[in-house]
Amino acid sequence: MIPQAARSLPCMLADQYILSSVLEEKEDSIVYEATQKDLQREVLVESLRVDAAGDEEKVGRFFETYRLQARIRHSSLAAPLEVLEYEGTWHVARERIHGEPLDAMVSAGRTLSAEMVCGLLQQLCYMHLYFDMERIATIPFSPEHTYLMDFGGYRFDHMAVAGVRRPGETQRQLSAVAAVVEPLLDRNSMFTPTLLQMMDQIRNTRAWSPISPAILDEELIRLQMEMIHRKGE
Repeated sequence: MIPQAARSLPCMLADQYILSSVLEEKEDSIVYEATQKDLQREVLVESLRVDAAGDEEKVGRFFETYRLQARIRHSSLAAPLEVLEYEGTWHVARERIHGEPLDAMVSAGRTLSAEMVCGLLQQLCYMHLYFDMERIATIPFSPEHTYLMDFGGYRFDHMAVAGVRRPGETQRQLSAVAAVVEPLLDRNSMFTPTLLQMMDQIRNTRAWSPISPAILDEELIRLQMEMIHRKGE
C-alpha cells in the first residue's frame, strides 16, 4: 500500500499526485513531497497508515485536525487542499511552503536581524493569542515548520491539531521560539538589548508574570514601529 514508507518512490496516487520522497514519518501517518500532476505544483501529501485507517479514533483525529485547519484560514499558514480516499486509507494534499526553513538557518548558524526576530515573535504571539481565544490545540513549535519568505515575513505549516488546548500553551510555545532564535540574533543592532531582555524573560515560563502574551504582543508591535521609524530617519 502507498502509505508504507518502504514502497518504492516515485509513484502515483489516485492518478493525480506523484509522490517523490518521504518528508516525515509519524506514528500514524507519512508525509510525502509530491507534485500535483494537472496543475504541476509542488505539494505535500499526508497519508494515514493502513493500520491506522482501521482505527475509528485515529481516523476521527486525522479528519478533525484537517477540518480545523481548513476552517482557520490565514495567509501565514499552509492550507489543506483536498482529501482523497485511495487504496484503503485516507490522504490529504496540502500546500507546500517555498521559503527558507528556520531549522536550516539554525544549522548554518545564520544571523537574523533584530527586525526578523521581532517579526517572528510577533507573528507567533498574535496567532497563539487567537488559538487561546478559540481554545484550539496546536503542535509544539518546531523550526522545520517555520519558513522565512522572500518578502521578509514568515509562513508556517499549519499548527492547529485535534485535541484540547492546555492552559499556558502560548507561553510554552513562545518560550520554545525564543530558545531557538536567541542564538541567531544579530548582536550589532541597537534593538538587540531590548529583544534579548524580552527573550530572556519569556524563555523562563515562570517569569511571565506580570507580563502576559497580550502585553508581549503590544510590546513587540511597539518595538516594530520604532524600528520602522528609525529606519526611515
